[in-house]
Amino acid sequence: MITIKTFQVSIDRKTILLEIVKEVGDAVTSFKIADQEDYLQDLSTDLAAKIAVLNAENAITLVPLDLGLSIFDGIYFLELQGTGIDGTLKSVTANISQYFYCINDLLAIANTDCVDCNNGLKNVLTADLFLEGLKAALYLGRYTEAINHFYSLNKLCINRCDSCSSVSGTFGQLNGDFIIA
Repeated sequence: MITIKTFQVSIDRKTILLEIVKEVGDAVTSFKIADQEDYLQDLSTDLAAKIAVLNAENAITLVPLDLGLSIFDGIYFLELQGTGIDGTLKSVTANISQYFYCINDLLAIANTDCVDCNNGLKNVLTADLFLEGLKAALYLGRYTEAINHFYSLNKLCINRCDSCSSVSGTFGQLNGDFIIA
């Protein structure tokens, strides 16, 4: 039997760590990852070239270039198949730290003197609701909704943070449990 121990984007968004636990004789035969754009279109990056390393070491660290990216700033869906897996083993990870910065930046410019006449405060509340909705949807496995929340957050968070690595904000899997760290 193969299980996923860890599937998580690093805080600096420069790596994804995948660790598996497998019994003797089990092996991964298919290793694919899709981001939020590819997931909706049922496309994924086939990482067949990395299977040997994963089977030998039970762990692999991916870099953005492995998926044709410059940084991991989306939602990433994992699919593994192999001996010791019934069907397809799936997991998801995302780094959401940039949205903590976004909400803080929106709040810093919001006028809190007039709640009813304040679009800035409404944007803060809307962004915060979408962030909570994103986390809940990922946890519940409602990935299409999570992707929609992700895109809505990106519309509100126009100023993307490229140095948001000082705040932990990753959703992933650790020891078989989903976590937000």
